[in-house]
Amino acid sequence: MAPQSATLTIIRSGGNMVLNYPSGTLLQSTNARLPRSQWTAVPGANPPSFSVAPSGTGNFYRVQAQ
Repeated sequence: MAPQSATLTIIRSGGNMVLNYPSGTLLQSTNARLPRSQWTAVPGANPPSFSVAPSGTGNFYRVQAQ
């Protein structure tokens, strides 16, 4: 059985970024090359969207399908 996939879209809304995802857990990391086990859940993020203000540090986001 193939693993489930989830779609993550990012749009700009004013000074924020809105991350849209239909289901799953939104994860973040400052290093995109880390294994999935080292990514952390975004506090307060719940489908279908989460808004984040860009900061000086780079963050990467992915969705862990349920």
